[in-house]
Amino acid sequence: MSTHPVHFIQAAIMFFLAVLLQSCAQYEIPKDVGGPAYIEVSSNEITAGSGEHQTIWVTVLDGSRKPLPDVPVQAESDMTSRALVTPDSLLTNNEGIAIFTVTGIADMPGRAHITFTADGLSAAVRTHLIVW
Repeated sequence: MSTHPVHFIQAAIMFFLAVLLQSCAQYEIPKDVGGPAYIEVSSNEITAGSGEHQTIWVTVLDGSRKPLPDVPVQAESDMTSRALVTPDSLLTNNEGIAIFTVTGIADMPGRAHITFTADGLSAAVRTHLIVW
């Protein structure tokens, strides 16, 4: 074995790089965790008259943008006196879609925001209510 300082430094550098690469590999972030990564709504804005119904499709996708079935999606209106969303919770179907109905119930024009949430992800729909 050589006792030359250059060989010792090279060996030390190789050892350090090997340890560094192994430790980095242990903390690699997975590319696709398999859970919800995207939530999309069929429309970001709808208009409804009093008593009129509008349908909203909510799609839940994984990190590869593939649909996720059986994911619970919650729906909530910030102004239930103007717009009602039903049902308030639904599982996505085999295509990753949950279908909700928004009903305008106001006697006066105005706005409401409907928020759809799935596993911490959310998307909002703004409603414009018109009295017919």
